Amino acid sequence: MSIDISHSGIGGGLIVACLLYAGASTIAGQAMATRMIDKSGWHLECPEGLKAAVRSEPRSRTRIPEKRCSDVTIWLPREIQELCGVFGNPDLNAQARRAERELEAQRRAVEKRRLDRSAASAGSKCSCAANVYKSDEIIALAIYAGSFRQISLPAVDDMQLGLKQGLATQQCQALGGGS
Repeated sequence: MSIDISHSGIGGGLIVACLLYAGASTIAGQAMATRMIDKSGWHLECPEGLKAAVRSEPRSRTRIPEKRCSDVTIWLPREIQELCGVFGNPDLNAQARRAERELEAQRRAVEKRRLDRSAASAGSKCSCAANVYKSDEIIALAIYAGSFRQISLPAVDDMQLGLKQGLATQQCQALGGGS
């Protein structure tokens, strides 16, 4: 079933002109969005924000306290307490503290690799967020460009929110191993 517009008073030229104008507005909206994103400093702020967020994640640091033999035998008879002196009052937690230091060194190495990976992928995540914003808000951006910046929808007014939402999408989070 085809639509008959011959009796509506709207000429085919007007429809073609409207379609061309809509297409041009869409293309102009994308170009305008690219300039607006560049002008906002997103490509500078975003990677720094991602790196800072990764670095500020809380780290668990358990410290095994030093526990001397004399601390444990204080409740026992004096003869047993003197045994601690014979052996030099050793630290009973020395092995556990040594293992903790080794684990901490391994954790720092893993953390450094994670930070390096996150820093390397930050730029691509930020570019991804910009592309997601431009594709999600294509109509709002086309209206903005097509109206010569006279009609501004909330998606255009609050571009930073749209960019942050784009950053949280699965496709952008998947870049760089999800770090």
